[in-house]
Amino acid sequence: MPFARSRNFGCRVSEIEIFGIPAVVMENAPLRVTVLSGKGADILELLYKPRDVDFLWRPPLEPLAPGSFAPSLPPEAGSFSLFYFTGWQEIFPLGSVGVEYRGAKLGQHGEVHGLPWSHDIVSDRSDEVSVSFETKCRLTPFRLRRVMTLRSDAPALHIEETATNEGGEEIDLMWGHHIAFGAPFLGPDCEIQFPSSKTTVWGPDRAPGTRLRYSEGLDWPEAFSEDGPVNLSKVVGPDEIEHNQSFVHDMTEGWYAIRNPGLAAAFGLAFDLSVFKTVWDWRIGHQASGAPWWSKGYTVALEPFSTFQVPFDRAVETGDSLKLGAGESLSTWLTAVAFDGTDPISGIGPSGEIRR
Repeated sequence: MPFARSRNFGCRVSEIEIFGIPAVVMENAPLRVTVLSGKGADILELLYKPRDVDFLWRPPLEPLAPGSFAPSLPPEAGSFSLFYFTGWQEIFPLGSVGVEYRGAKLGQHGEVHGLPWSHDIVSDRSDEVSVSFETKCRLTPFRLRRVMTLRSDAPALHIEETATNEGGEEIDLMWGHHIAFGAPFLGPDCEIQFPSSKTTVWGPDRAPGTRLRYSEGLDWPEAFSEDGPVNLSKVVGPDEIEHNQSFVHDMTEGWYAIRNPGLAAAFGLAFDLSVFKTVWDWRIGHQASGAPWWSKGYTVALEPFSTFQVPFDRAVETGDSLKLGAGESLSTWLTAVAFDGTDPISGIGPSGEIRR
């Protein structure tokens, strides 16, 4: 049964149910993190307490537990869009549109976002809480384990992950995190930072609906749209955009930041560049009419991903996919950090330390 821990100070963890879905709440003085263990281990909330700012998007769909309703017709692309009501999903073992791979028919963004995850409280002390989450794929022979940790009064969420191929043959995969930012944090005051990087836009043929024109290997934040040059470090208002998608790559370091100087709040992410070698930059606004957004979507998603080529079958064909042999495992890490976003920064270290 869900229960709340009795400690009311320092680091703490509670097991609850929200929207009919089992969940885990981890917090310390600066952060509160809510994880839906019963639905993909999605991160529903990443609240920066000193500013009372939740960085993550709440898409317009009403939250419903998986299996709680029957769609009028199963979506051809898979179930992801039916249950897209949180801001941060794990994307595994593929991203982008669904494909058939060696007889397995995989929907949009893979398997684990729709699976229940077991969880175990690894550490529960006033100076540290740590929870492990684990799931086993149904269509592919992967097991995925994630450990999330908060320490003392640090505004940093530490994530360590291991994927294991429990099958008897080598398998291709993609691995990513679909991190989408939303109002009230997101707005035209926001600024995005990357280390020295390149950007590529595949164009509408591989990112349907994007207004960005095909370009390859430009210096970030440069891009071009149908209307002229675009500065990707700037966030526009909800009524000024339909759909843009680009890919940040050849980063000199693995980090990015999105800051709202008006709110003096910022989100930063440091990540393992040996696994997450690119960041997918996906943006929508109110000009995106019809399904699924109906002119109500507004987000910027900055998604660390293992794979530059999309969709998955193209990544496999070009040798851009990750591969795990029979019985092999791959471990990686990410660190999310909240900080005062008034001024630009020069970098983020692996433990979440901000370089000014």
